Amino acid sequence: MPQGGDRTASEKFEFDLMLSSIADLYLTTRILLIVDFTYLTRFWTTLEAWCSMQTCAPAGLRPATDNEKRYEITFILNAKGVLTNETIENAVWKKSPQEMVTILGSTDVAVTNAKDKAQQLPKIQGTDEHVREVFKKVKSRQALPLKIVLRLGKWKRRAKMNTSAKVAPMPSEAN
Repeated sequence: MPQGGDRTASEKFEFDLMLSSIADLYLTTRILLIVDFTYLTRFWTTLEAWCSMQTCAPAGLRPATDNEKRYEITFILNAKGVLTNETIENAVWKKSPQEMVTILGSTDVAVTNAKDKAQQLPKIQGTDEHVREVFKKVKSRQALPLKIVLRLGKWKRRAKMNTSAKVAPMPSEAN
C-alpha cells in the first residue's frame, strides 16, 4: 500500500480501495502476528489479530476453533518470554464485533491517522452482517470460493468508482 502524504491521485485511489478491503483480507487469509509489547495498544495490529482469530460462516462471524486457526504468533523484542499466545488470544479471540468497536475505539488504542478509526469502526460493527451477505452471494453464485466473491465485489465497486482508472483484470479475464 502506498504510504506517505505525497501520493499521486492514482496511488491515493488505490490506497483507499485497499484500506476499505483490509478487514476482508484479514478475515480470509493466514496471518503471521509479529507481536511486541505495544501490539495490543495499536489499532491495525489489534484489528488483524481479531480478524485472524475469527471464522466466516453462513450464520455470520464467530471465533475460530482450534481446527480453523489461521494465524501464527511470533514474539519479538521484549515481548519474547513475557507475553504468550494466550495473552493475545484472550484479548480479542472471543470478542464480538461490538466489543471490538469498543476496544478499538478507546483512547488507549493508538492509530497514526485518526481517519482510519473513523472509517474502520463502522465496518467492524457491520462485519457480522457483511459475512452473512457474502455467504448469500456465494450460494447464489453456485458456491464460488469466498475469496473470489469478496474479490468480485471489490472489483465491481472499484470499476464503478473510477471508470477512468486502470482496473486490473480478474484472473478469469486474463489470457
